[in-house]
Amino acid sequence: MTAVLRSDLISRIRERAGMELGPYPVTGQFVTDDELKLMADEGARGLYDLMLTYQGKEYFATDVDIPTVNGTRLYSLPANFYQLLAVRGFHANRFFDIRPWDVSHELELMNLSVSGGQAPEMTMYRTAGTQSAPGVAPTLPVRQLSILPIPTQVFFLSIRYVPACVRADTTTDDVYYDGVSGWEEWIIWDCVAKMLAKQESDPSFAMSQRQQVEMRVRGLAGSLDRLHPEVAQDWQQERRARARLRLPRRRVVP
Repeated sequence: MTAVLRSDLISRIRERAGMELGPYPVTGQFVTDDELKLMADEGARGLYDLMLTYQGKEYFATDVDIPTVNGTRLYSLPANFYQLLAVRGFHANRFFDIRPWDVSHELELMNLSVSGGQAPEMTMYRTAGTQSAPGVAPTLPVRQLSILPIPTQVFFLSIRYVPACVRADTTTDDVYYDGVSGWEEWIIWDCVAKMLAKQESDPSFAMSQRQQVEMRVRGLAGSLDRLHPEVAQDWQQERRARARLRLPRRRVVP
C-alpha cells in the first residue's frame, strides 16, 4: 500500500497547477493552503468512492457489535457509517442472518412485537435516519437501524459496514490517504482542475489526466487479490457442501 500525507500532496498539487509560490496576490498563490486542504479532502472522498465501486466494498469493511435492549426498536449506527453490507445476530452461541423487511412484512412483525414470545432468529431490519433540527444549537443527523419484532431478550447485532472516507478534523491536522499504487494522482489532478477553474483558466488537461488515472483504477482495482479472484458462485454446490457438513440452510425471507 502507498500511503501519502495530505501535507505532501499539497506541494505536489501546487507544482502541477503552477501555483507553488507564496500567498496571493503578492506572489501568485491564488488558492490558500486551508482551501486546498479542503479540496484535497473532497478529492480523497471521490477516489474512495471509485475504489468502493471497482475494488469492492468489502475491502474497507469493518464490523461493530451492538447489544439489543429489551423493548428498544432503534439503534444508532457508528458516526463513520457510510454503507451497510450485512446484519447478523448472535444468540445462544450461534450466528444467524438478519434480513431487511419490506412494507408488506411490517404489520406482521409489529403484531409479533405485541404478542411476544418471538425468537431472536425472527428479527428483521431496516435502515432509518433522522435529519438535523435547525436552530442556534442544531442537532446532528442520526443514522439508525430499526429492528422488528421489538426484542424481548438480549442478543447481539453484528453489523458489517463501509466506513466513510477518513478525513482530518481540522485544517491544522494531517491525514494519510490510501494511494494503493499511485492512485493519489486522481486527487492531485482533481484539485488542479478545480484550482484552474477558480482562476478562470482552462482545466481540460487536468481533467483528462484525472480521467486517465480513473481508467487505471477501473482496470486494476478489482484484481488486487490475484490468488483468489471473485467468481460467480455455484449455490447448488454450496448447498451440497453445507449438507455434508450438516450446517443449517440459509434462511430465505419470502
